[in-house]
Amino acid sequence: MNDLRYFFLLLILASALPLSAQFAETGYATYYADYLAGRPTAYGETYLPDQFTAAHPKHPLNTLIKVTRIDDGRSVTVRVNDKGPFKAGYIVDLSDVAGKYIGLDIDGKAKVRVEVVGYSEINPVPDDYVRQVDLIAEGYSAPTTYGESNLPSSFSTKGLAAADAGNYNPAEPIRRLKDNIGGYGIQLASYTVKANAERQVRSLQAQGIKDIYIKEKASSYSDEVLYKIIVARFADKEQAEQQLKLLRRQKGVNGFVTLL
Repeated sequence: MNDLRYFFLLLILASALPLSAQFAETGYATYYADYLAGRPTAYGETYLPDQFTAAHPKHPLNTLIKVTRIDDGRSVTVRVNDKGPFKAGYIVDLSDVAGKYIGLDIDGKAKVRVEVVGYSEINPVPDDYVRQVDLIAEGYSAPTTYGESNLPSSFSTKGLAAADAGNYNPAEPIRRLKDNIGGYGIQLASYTVKANAERQVRSLQAQGIKDIYIKEKASSYSDEVLYKIIVARFADKEQAEQQLKLLRRQKGVNGFVTLL
């Protein structure tokens, strides 16, 4: 009888703990391969690389989990809509955008802590896709030029600043990007408040980054309008990816390549 009372006492104590404390684990995180885009998940949804979703071997559909890197503390909250990974020591597969948000495109994998933070049928969206941009606004010391001598011979500077940051013109207009224009762009951030997106564009322009646009797009999971900050445009994906690498290396700015 005492053992039974002790068991129920443990259940009561556990239920009083926050979800993150009840369901927390540590292991490795990876992110989806490109070829999986558009394929069905284990729960019958379509995998979309630009949505903040994940696969987990145990948590059910619509579980919201916070994935935090052990080494640097970067984190992202995603909705579980798939099952996996099933390799020993690995506890979560992140969507393309979620993996890149915490730097897995650079490292391939990282040791993380996974915590349950809630449940939702809507995919979460971070307030700012690009945390590195906030560092720039807080005083990041950018190089004075992009250093075109470092570019591969086939590399085009179209869509990217090749001028000194000191040439920034505060009167430069904030341009809108039309729908379905073709080619590829580099998405740097996404906001639900237009004024916030415009302020971020000004901050990036002040760092010497040109050909920045705002693309308005209706959210696929709410009634909100998203204001996406995009560097455009590039004829092929490879060119866009090379310029994104340059942005990361020389401007401290992150993002991901997207179809326009």
